[in-house]
Amino acid sequence: MPIAPLPPFDESDDDDKVSAPPHLHGLAEEIVRLNMLEVKELVDRIGDHFGFTDDDDYMDEDGGGGDGGGDK
Repeated sequence: MPIAPLPPFDESDDDDKVSAPPHLHGLAEEIVRLNMLEVKELVDRIGDHFGFTDDDDYMDEDGGGGDGGGDK
């Protein structure tokens, strides 16, 4: 696999400036303004695209992710 160089870092004092193309800034702005139903739909579509299923519960296998929901 070829190694791709990192984009140049902008070392200015402007914290709001991120080195990315304008279309990515626009996409990020749209994503952060989604409501919860839209976020769920986005997550579902990404899961469908990449083949994630509800059976992919890797966090339940001693990997962390809460107390398991059972009575103690």
